[in-house]
Amino acid sequence: MHLGIICILAMKWWLLLCFCIPQTTSGCGIINDSIPNNANMKLTLLNGFPWLVSLQDVNGTHLVTGSIISKYWIVSVASSFQDRKKTMAVVGLTELKKESEVEKRYQQYMIDTVIIHEDFNEITMDHNIAILKTITAISFSDYVQPICFSGRSVTSEALVNCQVSGRRQLYAEGSPAKSQWQTLSVVDISPCPLRRTMAMECCSHRDSDDTEGSVGNPGNPISCQYKKNGLWVLKGILNHGGMKNFGPFLYNRISYYRNWILAETAAADIPFYPTLNSTEHITFLDHVNITIKSRNPIDDQDEEQGARSMNSKLLDDIYYDYYNDQTVPDCGLRLDHFQLLKVLLLLLLSLLFTDEENEQMLVENTWD
Repeated sequence: MHLGIICILAMKWWLLLCFCIPQTTSGCGIINDSIPNNANMKLTLLNGFPWLVSLQDVNGTHLVTGSIISKYWIVSVASSFQDRKKTMAVVGLTELKKESEVEKRYQQYMIDTVIIHEDFNEITMDHNIAILKTITAISFSDYVQPICFSGRSVTSEALVNCQVSGRRQLYAEGSPAKSQWQTLSVVDISPCPLRRTMAMECCSHRDSDDTEGSVGNPGNPISCQYKKNGLWVLKGILNHGGMKNFGPFLYNRISYYRNWILAETAAADIPFYPTLNSTEHITFLDHVNITIKSRNPIDDQDEEQGARSMNSKLLDDIYYDYYNDQTVPDCGLRLDHFQLLKVLLLLLLSLLFTDEENEQMLVENTWD
């Protein structure tokens, strides 16, 4: 009887601890191929970065690159979607050639909502940012993953190995050749020779001698690795580049538009709740007509102080399990499953031994 009670108590502890463990180990920012941690890396073929999306028209023509941030949401630039009625997202590509082997793993998703920043100026390209929602949830795999999206401001010192990546157009005798996904290492530069606003930052490739092609197209993401765990974080998206292949590039800082993205996705009924745990994990939540719309963004003046409104408590206390489609509370516990098993085993043994000692004392008192 006592053993049964102990087992029930142990199961309750197990369930409580399991629900308090965030499911973030394989949630975002993970690539299959190794990218050297070298700021002087040359332009090379990229087979990783599974959050890259080719946004295309209905005829399959590449329009612009986007970045997956959740099962439903993609971040790109507004300049490619003015008055465009139909768009589809092609994910899982390493080359834009359907006859290649990659055809076996690429997927297509129709876009049903394009939200353009309400202050987008098609002349100056200020606030050139848009978020796109797929009709159906994107299926994640080794070749299709979201990039991490910080729920709070991340300092440049916390990020390393920054890359601009996207579709690279090669040319042979004046004719476009095969297009490939490429990456180029970049660092922020100051002063910046390009006109920029507070929402923008300037970057360039350090070693500018012999890069071929160009990855300076609008929409290409700037991604960096978070020092504490090596996960890749979306730092920005290119607004436009300079005249040279190696930069300088002007990009929109994602941290500046964080609150706007939170507000717009929530208004679209599939909210996006990014979170950043300052000690270990970077993760974020997934969300909840063809329509092109824009709304007033949340005031961005508090950007550096983090979200302080109704989202702040939610960002601190909730994590999202991408693969099981569940939200779980963050209890501040950071045990892996092996450590958890050891804790439960020790707890169970201590309860068993305590119960046996009590029974022995009861027997001795009875005989006395």
